[in-house]
Amino acid sequence: MRSKTLVVDAADWRRTDSSTMYAEVVGEDDDEQRVVCVAMTHAHDGTGVVVQLTGPPDQKATKQKLINEIRART
Repeated sequence: MRSKTLVVDAADWRRTDSSTMYAEVVGEDDDEQRVVCVAMTHAHDGTGVVVQLTGPPDQKATKQKLINEIRART
């Protein structure tokens, strides 16, 4: 699965708290398979993390759990 054409634009981002932003985009990969991309940025105490996970829509909840776990540890 390749999804180089699926882009998270500035308009896709929404703030979830004072240090975290989240984006979710649904589209098709290069093989015309439906995919979902979830992304998160988090900045805290001078450090930052950016995560973007893309894959089948039925794995969206798993991707969100991973992002939340990364957010909790940073």
